[in-house]
Amino acid sequence: MCRTPARIDAGAPPVVARYVASLADELKIASIRRRVVAISQKHQELGLEPPTAHKLVRGVLAGIARTHGSAQKQKSALNAEPLEGALRTIDLETLRGQRDRAILRNDLPETRNQH
Repeated sequence: MCRTPARIDAGAPPVVARYVASLADELKIASIRRRVVAISQKHQELGLEPPTAHKLVRGVLAGIARTHGSAQKQKSALNAEPLEGALRTIDLETLRGQRDRAILRNDLPETRNQH
């Protein structure tokens, strides 16, 4: 008697957990989380229960974050001097230059509340 192997459900939590674990050595935690969100959204679109909500997948993700994760690096704010230097280089003859200048000038402390 010939038996056909059972079909593997690609959306099953153990399969998704293995996939997520396989990404740990090649991607940063933020990229892995984006992929997990994409899997979840696709399942929701199809009216299916997202496997990413399963405790197995969540546990793998938490383990990767604990082992490979890193805190997001906070960048310091741009102060007025370099911002004013950037403003001087903008070509005000173009609409794009005028738009960029308006956006950047809005970030200068003396122009923030002048609307």
